[in-house]
Amino acid sequence: METHNHSIASTAMVVMSLTGLGYVLGFLVQVIIAKYFGVGADLDAFVVAAVVPEFIFGLSNAVFLTSLMVLFAEYQKSKGIEAGKKYIHRMFTVVVLCASVVAIGIAIFSPWIAQIIAPGFSEQQLAATIILIQILSIAAVFFVLSSFTTAILYHEQKFTTAKLLRVIISASIIIAVIGLGQKIGINSLALGTVFGIAIAFVIQYIVVKKQGYSLSLLFWEKSDVKELLLFSFPLVITSLFFYANKVVMNIIASTTGAGSVTILNYGFLLVNVPVLFFSESLVTSLFPHFTKNAANNEIENIKDRIVKAVHVLLFILTPVMIIFMIFSHEIIYYLFERGAFTADATKAVSDVLLFFATGLIPLGLMAVLGSTLNAIKRVKERMYLFLSLLVINILLSLLLIPFFSYKGIAIATSTGYWIVVIGGMGYLLKTLKFDGYRKLFIEGLKLIVVSGISAVLVSLLHTELLGAGDVVKGSIIHIFLFFGLIIMFLLSYCLLMKAVKAESWAIVMQAFGKKNGR
Repeated sequence: METHNHSIASTAMVVMSLTGLGYVLGFLVQVIIAKYFGVGADLDAFVVAAVVPEFIFGLSNAVFLTSLMVLFAEYQKSKGIEAGKKYIHRMFTVVVLCASVVAIGIAIFSPWIAQIIAPGFSEQQLAATIILIQILSIAAVFFVLSSFTTAILYHEQKFTTAKLLRVIISASIIIAVIGLGQKIGINSLALGTVFGIAIAFVIQYIVVKKQGYSLSLLFWEKSDVKELLLFSFPLVITSLFFYANKVVMNIIASTTGAGSVTILNYGFLLVNVPVLFFSESLVTSLFPHFTKNAANNEIENIKDRIVKAVHVLLFILTPVMIIFMIFSHEIIYYLFERGAFTADATKAVSDVLLFFATGLIPLGLMAVLGSTLNAIKRVKERMYLFLSLLVINILLSLLLIPFFSYKGIAIATSTGYWIVVIGGMGYLLKTLKFDGYRKLFIEGLKLIVVSGISAVLVSLLHTELLGAGDVVKGSIIHIFLFFGLIIMFLLSYCLLMKAVKAESWAIVMQAFGKKNGR
């Protein structure tokens, strides 16, 4: 058992390291893109076009990564290892056909797709978007194939190869932009994406072959395909709603002027960094426990883990949210303001970041909510949550845009997440017959008071030291004050949380401590 636990811990560290490297490189990609292309019509075209392969990737993950993993494990358990490998062999043909049909369809219908997802673009922007969609249709093939090979790699616990995908794509984009950006412009981003995902798939394919899987074309059985489609249907619909939300937001943003899509994209990407790193990591480790507890009808354990997960995320994401809100301008300035990314772009993106940051907490809690609903087999309810989010975002965006332009979309998105997560959490706790509302309410008050005091203190100092304009941006003094204020805020926040004996503080300290020999 000790050896097994050590193996799991070692694997987890490798996966976390690769995930972190992927995020760092992905972030570097955004910095380089900002330097070369700034905020404008060309980058708007790429952001909109990139939604197409991302959308395909999300759907293929729902079908081939999530659903296929479950069905493959069951098939192999009931019929044996070799029969399971033949099942994979047959399904590979289905995947290749699906990928080919999708790519050809995207390429052929790219003019109509561009007009649908970017109705507010000029003719020149639409022409650029069409070309980008056609190039990225090649990437869509490899994204679908990669979903399939990733499922096999996860099954064989070859996480390292699977997690290299993001790293390879980011590295490829960086090389393409630096090497070709000045020659072919925004198309270098699309070519970098195509080469990156193609190389990643080839590496995955080689590793899968070494595991004894034959990935060549073979006739499939209709029963296999039917079972896969029926099983994955709710997940596909949920993915449709999730990506439809992004597509609709881009459609609305495209009507508010050149650069709007890119500005919103930068803001949302930054807010998602802590969500992906903290929330997704936490959910990944908790989900197996949730499914096991649900299978054994251990409802008390599920409730306990949910409450602890919420405490931990609130403890971490609340100060991050406040930092984004107070220091939004400085964050964008130091990350992006260079080359084609001007001071005006910094102002625009920092304003959007501030509004997106107000929704950071529900955005993080959404991952816990969704995984728990899946574990207790409330898949339809999760689907309804994303449908509600889509409807609320559309209505609020259309209502707010006349007053706030593209900023209204950021406000609508944050508001939508708050409404859906509060409602979803209420439903989940009621379903699990949770009875600790009073204690949860008291802990919430402690968090609000502590974060409020720390935020007001640092905000006043920020206005006095950095807001007056007496210190030159980019100077050693400015950098020192910027990081010094952030450190001061975090220290005051932690000390006050400890002083009021907040449960979230105790849970986090226990997690980093050595109690029970861990």
